[in-house]
Amino acid sequence: MPTYLYTTKDAAGAQHYGYQKAKSADALTTHLSDRGLVVFEIERIAKVNASDLSMLCLQLSILIRIGIPTAECLTIAAQHMENRRLKAVLENAAVSVASGATLSESLSKHPSVFNGVFIAMVQAGERGHTLSEALQRLSTFIKLGTVKRRRTASMLAFSAAVAFLTVTCTLVFLMCIFPRFVQLFKDMGIKDPPEITFFVYSLSVFLTTKWYLCIAEPFLLWAAARLSRKSPKIAEAADTLALNIPVLGKVQHLRCISNFSRTLGMLLASGASTDSALEKSASVVSNKKISSEIRNARTLIADGAGISEAFGCSGHFPPAAVHIIGIGEQQCTLDTALAGLADACDKEAESTVAFYSTFLEVGLLLFFALSLATMAVATFLPLNYIYADGLTPGKAGDN
Repeated sequence: MPTYLYTTKDAAGAQHYGYQKAKSADALTTHLSDRGLVVFEIERIAKVNASDLSMLCLQLSILIRIGIPTAECLTIAAQHMENRRLKAVLENAAVSVASGATLSESLSKHPSVFNGVFIAMVQAGERGHTLSEALQRLSTFIKLGTVKRRRTASMLAFSAAVAFLTVTCTLVFLMCIFPRFVQLFKDMGIKDPPEITFFVYSLSVFLTTKWYLCIAEPFLLWAAARLSRKSPKIAEAADTLALNIPVLGKVQHLRCISNFSRTLGMLLASGASTDSALEKSASVVSNKKISSEIRNARTLIADGAGISEAFGCSGHFPPAAVHIIGIGEQQCTLDTALAGLADACDKEAESTVAFYSTFLEVGLLLFFALSLATMAVATFLPLNYIYADGLTPGKAGDN
């Protein structure tokens, strides 16, 4: 559901503003009116993106470092924030902090904007009196995530463009152009077309008469996948299967280890406890199987096992990764070792994507060429049969 920013007044004349998700602006207006509020303005607002959060962390880090009180820092950041939703959140947080709440408590009231890792980092910085440094690390962490996504998208952009062009050209030909040639063949009296023409004709008939199935099937598969994710056992089984997919499984595995290692190292460097850091780091791992293994390792660590020993018992952490964690644990530089492990996983994942994206691009180009060739042959081969036999369109039906 979309998010709306609203401005209201209560019976006492006090002005209120905030944001809330609703099906529509009218539905939110009705909901607020039922609470006895007079609605003045409702505006649909965009989501808070990673760039806004990264810049916010950097601004707060600088302001806190030079000694400005936290509530005033939030007010200053809100004044210069272009994102209306984040601006409202900062203004509310400033009022909350001025009333005596901590920054982490104030931000935790907005879980749709600040996730658990963000709150844990701020909380660890507050406890260790290193809030400025914690926010600086958060800014870098968020920025690195954005850079990784953009690099992956740029490497796959050409492949996506070729795939879109192939599908679009094929659909336009089969649904708009080829049916006219079919009518032309019927006027010529061609009753037994070549097999390739009959195949393309069957495909064209299916797409023009059963087009709704082509739309419904992907949607149903997507809906089934979303519903299955609600069952922990099914989701974990699906993610286990995903890790075994060639190439894609390897890239996902590396990304999960990278996200976990970077998050854990950042939390530990900010002063968070090992148990809390492991809990929050497990939440950023998208693969349920690896996330489950991290939680199992957390239990072993709570029982007295070493960090490297606990992850060594998992089958999803490579020996090299366990060795790096062990060295960092022995030398009391675990946060640095985890950051290095994350960088290594990111580089290997990017090189894997770059290597196989080249083969993907070549494969898609070959498939595009083959599709064009097939459609051309299916269209002109019947005409070639007619004129090769010395027939004219007007006499084709006589034979």
